[in-house]
Amino acid sequence: MTEEIYRGAHVGDNGRVAEETDKTHESVREEIKEFLIDDAEIGETLDSINFDEIQRIFSEKIQKSIPDSEARAHTISRPDVFLVTPEAFAKVGNPDANPLMSYMPQYDVILVNVLEMRRVASMYNVPIPLLTVKLLMHEQAHAVSSHYDRQSRSGNRVVQIGVQQLHMQREGSSQAIFFNLLNEAINEKLARMVLVEYLKSNPLSGVNHEDIDSIADIYKKPEAALLFFAALHFLEALIAKISAKSHVEPDKVWQGLVHAEMMGLDLKNQKVRGMLDAAVGKQGFTDELSRLNVIDDTEKMVQLMSKYGLIHNFDKFKNAFVRGVLIRRQKKEQV
Repeated sequence: MTEEIYRGAHVGDNGRVAEETDKTHESVREEIKEFLIDDAEIGETLDSINFDEIQRIFSEKIQKSIPDSEARAHTISRPDVFLVTPEAFAKVGNPDANPLMSYMPQYDVILVNVLEMRRVASMYNVPIPLLTVKLLMHEQAHAVSSHYDRQSRSGNRVVQIGVQQLHMQREGSSQAIFFNLLNEAINEKLARMVLVEYLKSNPLSGVNHEDIDSIADIYKKPEAALLFFAALHFLEALIAKISAKSHVEPDKVWQGLVHAEMMGLDLKNQKVRGMLDAAVGKQGFTDELSRLNVIDDTEKMVQLMSKYGLIHNFDKFKNAFVRGVLIRRQKKEQV
């Protein structure tokens, strides 16, 4: 079956597939005008962002990930990189039910949880401009990745977003998510790389070198991003394992993962699954990885790392993770 790639897979803002509707991008853009971001500092930060520069950095990162054998035929320029721009940002109506920011690919909209952002910024003493741009880069990384629908052999609808897959029953009443952990980890690492480069030439008010350094080095402030701290460590361990097993430079392995994300590689494909298993050195790895969710499965992630020998900086990770948990718990008790 020919896969039609398009912007806008139907995924709800909580990560679940939304029901089909007659709404268009245009009608949604009109609706969200009623939910303008009313926080002056967040709004001013978003308005001040140099989106042309972000497009340029993303395009360079994506171009670098294209294999040499394909690079000449696939030249990525800045206009080729899709970003969600300020007119498509909306304040979340129910702050308790949403993450800090979330990208809705079916409408190319980014939802901003203003109250939760304020709470987190205060809890971890993170400048609002830095938190705003950091979150935005992660959602933009989702936006620039490949989105498309296809049909599985069983007849179920599959929504592919980067390497993540959402499998829906034909009646649309049930679904399963695969490769969520890997998808989020790749996007977070890419987003951090883009952010650090962006801040070099686009400084933010109240942001110092220490703040930027803690973005580039995940061990500097694990309590402020505990969720992605674990996912990023897993990704680094996976890259190191594949590099050692295949005798390929770690950066080449990383570029391969970025390319997989940008093209929406089907990791459940038997051949691709076998290649990833072989790269790690043990059959069954890809199947177990596919079921891990970045939000709920940190303990299972650690078990997977132990089982398949992903021990890159493991003691450093364990100590920092435990410290981060304790600090986060203390801060919550103080609120």
